[in-house]
Amino acid sequence: GDPKGVMLTHQNLRFGARASADLRQMVPGDVVYGVLPMTHVFGLVSVLMAAVSAGAKVRQESRFSAAKLHAATHEDVTILPAVPQMHALVMQYSREGGMAKLASPTLRYVSSGGAPLDPAWKRKAEGFYELPLQNGFGMTETCSGASATSNALGSLDTSVGPVTPGTECKIDDQAPGGNGAGEGEVLVRGPHVMKGYYRNPTETDKAIDAEGWLHTGDLASMDEDGCVFIVDRKKDMILTAGFNIYPAELERVIAGHPSVALVAVGSVPDEAKGELAKAYVVLKDGAKPDADAITEYCREHLAAYKVPRAVQFVADLPKTSTGKVMRRQLHTLDD
Repeated sequence: GDPKGVMLTHQNLRFGARASADLRQMVPGDVVYGVLPMTHVFGLVSVLMAAVSAGAKVRQESRFSAAKLHAATHEDVTILPAVPQMHALVMQYSREGGMAKLASPTLRYVSSGGAPLDPAWKRKAEGFYELPLQNGFGMTETCSGASATSNALGSLDTSVGPVTPGTECKIDDQAPGGNGAGEGEVLVRGPHVMKGYYRNPTETDKAIDAEGWLHTGDLASMDEDGCVFIVDRKKDMILTAGFNIYPAELERVIAGHPSVALVAVGSVPDEAKGELAKAYVVLKDGAKPDADAITEYCREHLAAYKVPRAVQFVADLPKTSTGKVMRRQLHTLDD
């Protein structure tokens, strides 16, 4: 749909910054690496949690550089908020320099946001940092985080953590895309939920109901401990012959293939089944394109109806400024 301006109040921002600082147990001696764009809520709250909530320092950079990040973590940076692409680039930079681990003397907290984390890749990143890689669930409309992990190094937790203090969350399994058995749309309520969409009362009313619940459009489940497990975006769900297919699930599987560097799954129209899943794959250096091998790998790990009906190898994937794959732009890669 059309872009929407999210109205965040000072209360929204103060609550988000305070919750983020508390989660990281920040103190005035901390130094936050500020390279995320402040036009994105993740970057904005990362700066505010330091400067406004904790009285800590921000080491601000105008643009991302793996070399600068590597150097900063060996000087004074203690807290690193970043997106997966940034983590991947600093890991690559270190590896090319003959360094298997970051070995930072100051870094104590690393987090990733803006895009889902593949569990296997997350473990590699944790081995590099020698720290747990924390992640969570949030969006601009919730002033960044609504849930977050506090895992120990080596944890196999694949959730996005429990909801942050002061946040209410429930799963509507009767909503479109829900399965009626605990998996459904995530609803969030709390002092960090936006005021609304700028000059767009119609979309605001669709997003926030009369009881103040924000309908996020994300599908998830919640376990008995209150940890949230994201399934996918409701709008990204592919409907094939009446079956629900979640691109994120397919991406997690395909990312496990030894030849795959990056992957995104979109849909293509089909007269008989409505939609079919299509995988767009970026190969690792030196790997040879073999669509049959990718498809066979999927058959070994997925139900038959979930296996992508097409695999296309591409040089790169369309991404936002924070490194998040833009699934709705995948069709521009079609050959």
